[in-house]
Amino acid sequence: MHHKFAIDGKKAIGLGSFNWSKNADQRNAENWNIVRLKYVVEDYQKEFNYMWDLNAPIIEEPESVQ
Repeated sequence: MHHKFAIDGKKAIGLGSFNWSKNADQRNAENWNIVRLKYVVEDYQKEFNYMWDLNAPIIEEPESVQ
């Protein structure tokens, strides 16, 4: 799944098709929405945390040196 969103603390989220590039800003037909509903911000924070945890590095114990 392709996610594009930004979380501003616990206050708001921004989401939409906008690519953070010069073309997106000046030429493309992009959208960017700001949502300030607490329950929506909380849901997006949970989703961000889930994706972050999925991509956490796996730390393995080094083999003991003999």
